[in-house]
Amino acid sequence: MSILITGSNGFVGNYLVKEFPEEHLFGIDIQEENKNNNISTYECVDITNITILRDFIIKNKINKIFHLAGIANQRFANENPLLAIKTNIIGTVNLFEICKENPDIRILVSGTSAVYDNSETFLSENSKINLKSFYTTTKYSIELLAAQYCKYYNTDIVITRSFNHTGPGQPPLYVIPEFAKQCAQIERGEIEPIIEVGNLKVKRDFLHVKDVVKAYSLLMRKGNSGEIYNVASGNSYLIQDLLGILLKKVNRKVKIEIDPEKYRENEVKDLKGDISKLRDLGWSPSFSIETLLDSVYTYWLKN
Repeated sequence: MSILITGSNGFVGNYLVKEFPEEHLFGIDIQEENKNNNISTYECVDITNITILRDFIIKNKINKIFHLAGIANQRFANENPLLAIKTNIIGTVNLFEICKENPDIRILVSGTSAVYDNSETFLSENSKINLKSFYTTTKYSIELLAAQYCKYYNTDIVITRSFNHTGPGQPPLYVIPEFAKQCAQIERGEIEPIIEVGNLKVKRDFLHVKDVVKAYSLLMRKGNSGEIYNVASGNSYLIQDLLGILLKKVNRKVKIEIDPEKYRENEVKDLKGDISKLRDLGWSPSFSIETLLDSVYTYWLKN
């Protein structure tokens, strides 16, 4: 088995490699330097360049691809729509084309739950879609294109709709590490006891990244080609409550202020994933929300 991880320098890539301790792993990313010690063969490859991408995959006889590369920050995608379209859509279609030409390759594409519409019930893979940004539009476009590659060329593609996930090492561009880092800095006396927040009245489903990569590994082995799978905990938590848990770890009184730049009125109010399909394959989450938050806070205390 020759495994390629696109975006191998990223947060999830650095956890995914640990699922394959005995494998010679291949990685590509847009940085010149390999920042993932568990990647055996690394090259700086832009996935939008199909010629270089194809050469790397064929040369190394890749037959399993975990596609993690892409623009994942919604704000950045909205501010740079052309780059998001080129990277997320064209880059992924390049991989589909290579897989079409080499039908022994199976590819797992990491998608997002952000494509879902607001719902007060569990969101299944058949729930209503509501595209609210350039980011979600690019990710859903990938799903539609994948369906056509599977239909017309029998390309072996599995797609996830991954809900929020975090863990030690995730950069503070996302809500949990951002809160945890600021709490740790306040605890150490490095910054004023003020945390600027966005909309705290939304609920989100959070997973530990270790549970996520176990789901990806399982789906690579057992997922049905052409199907979409929610990767979630099956629980949603009010962001305000999660911040409250982190604040209890700080031995100072902290002031909360609303940052208009972070506040989005049109956000989905509640995202909670139905994980029946994934459970049927034998997966279930193993980390509690308290353990998850503690691990992220502890990371930032030490870093």
